[in-house]
Amino acid sequence: MDELQKRAAYLRGLADGMEITTKEGRLIQELVSIIDEMSQFIIQAHFRIDEQEEYLEAVDEDLAEVELFLFDDEDDDEDNDEYIEEIYVNEE
Repeated sequence: MDELQKRAAYLRGLADGMEITTKEGRLIQELVSIIDEMSQFIIQAHFRIDEQEEYLEAVDEDLAEVELFLFDDEDDDEDNDEYIEEIYVNEE
């Protein structure tokens, strides 16, 4: 991201140094301004994506803990289910 900012700043410096007052010069100035804004937007978007990735990883870890808590005894539950089935079969 630093490279993007550096390149946008370089373009800004070049455009400012040219001091062009023609229509083409104004067009170049406007394009450079757009590039500056786009680079800032991209940097902010990457920052938000990084934050979301961290949040998602934390949620995933929490979910894994909940799954372990809820489903860790799954083998015991299967044994209990077989025992319950035997009781019902023997009663009939």
